[in-house]
Amino acid sequence: MIPDWRAALVAGISALSGDGRWHVVDFGDLKGLGFLGRWALTAWLKAFHVSPRVEFLTMLEGVSPEKGELTLLGGRYAFIYRSAPNNFGESCPSTLWRADHSFLIKP
Repeated sequence: MIPDWRAALVAGISALSGDGRWHVVDFGDLKGLGFLGRWALTAWLKAFHVSPRVEFLTMLEGVSPEKGELTLLGGRYAFIYRSAPNNFGESCPSTLWRADHSFLIKP
């Protein structure tokens, strides 16, 4: 729901101590809700100028389990991701994104 969510994520990770952990909770891709459920939730979110960050979830699904824990909630309605910043090595925190806003993190 944050317009510049990439910058918010980088700022949050940058503020962690060396042994800090970061957690992300966001809407999922809604694929498991069926047509009517997905349509209803998308319409409700749109009323509040909110849309799921599907590209972020897609990227996190490709990250190896050693780097973090991804939990998908019922119907892929939402997800929770937990990781320590040093698990992404050099790509974290200040260079998490390329200039074109694509992800640097690779599985």
